[in-house]
Amino acid sequence: MAEKLRVVVFGPPLNNSGGVGTLFTYFRDEVEGLIDLKFVDTRGSSRHPIFSIFSLLSSICQATILKIQRRIDVAHLNMGSRGSSFRKLTLAFWLKRILGVPTALHLHASSFDTWIETSSPLVRKIVISGINRADKLFVLGEIWKDKMVSFGVDSDLIQILVMGVPDLSSSDVRHQKNDQIIRVLFAGEMSERKGLPSLLDAMSDERLANYHLSIAGSGSVDRWKTYLESKPAQRRTNFLGHITVDEVHRELAQSQILILPSRAEGLPVSVMEGFAASTTVICTVVGALETYLEDDQNSIVLKSSQPSDIAAALLRAADADVRSRLSVNGHRSWNTHFNVRKTSNRLIEEWRKLVAAK
Repeated sequence: MAEKLRVVVFGPPLNNSGGVGTLFTYFRDEVEGLIDLKFVDTRGSSRHPIFSIFSLLSSICQATILKIQRRIDVAHLNMGSRGSSFRKLTLAFWLKRILGVPTALHLHASSFDTWIETSSPLVRKIVISGINRADKLFVLGEIWKDKMVSFGVDSDLIQILVMGVPDLSSSDVRHQKNDQIIRVLFAGEMSERKGLPSLLDAMSDERLANYHLSIAGSGSVDRWKTYLESKPAQRRTNFLGHITVDEVHRELAQSQILILPSRAEGLPVSVMEGFAASTTVICTVVGALETYLEDDQNSIVLKSSQPSDIAAALLRAADADVRSRLSVNGHRSWNTHFNVRKTSNRLIEEWRKLVAAK
């Protein structure tokens, strides 16, 4: 029997890395027993830049030991912007040039383009040169491929590849038929970037009196409760705070609508999960989402993250027949683009190609 492919994924810990951690948890569960998969923490528990140096040195040591022990065939590095980018590129150099391990970078950051565009020419040159030394750069959609090419990354290096989510749909469609109360779920970091203030303002529209909003994600609950004080939406908004993945799944099953009025994204996990759960998705077209969203086909696309546009989109979803159609088409989009079994097989195949090329 052929030996299993030995893969080491370098990045923040799965339980402390937001959507990326969720996606790789899904991936780990899907491929269990198929490959030899290890995870190495490159950031550590502290967010202070000084302490991240120690995590980087530890990662280099662990990679070297794994190479000596012949326990690594290919390395996969989850890369963000700023400090994350420098840590991963340093590690990628060590893995490929010193240890001779095929190395793939995976860009997830929603703000990488803004960071590069506002960085000094020297920083930009260092980062792009480091990326071009890797064996592969995975990005989340055509828009990210085009941006990376415009920054100077070799187009032959770039591969569009997304991580998928499991099927979260249910034959029980009771939430599609209850028009008395329309339950809306926001799942993501509670921040301006995710469009939360505009959503809260939109929910105060008197035409949405039968819409109830649940908010799940990291951030200050007290801050946003204060923001809602004396506003009509206060009585119809429930702050769940940071909840487990299983709890997010339960909230999706009980919600008619998943909404994300973000201003910047890589490829948000909550939208993929919304499609997987056959929940009607309302979202702005940001980041890689333009590749996967079709207004009035598989989702309702927001014209902007302004409160008036959010309220108008929510009103469009008042019709249960509209929600039903979008939910069915959204689940088809999940199966085409975000089915974790299919995306996992694609990623493993890309890793095998890198090993074979060496």
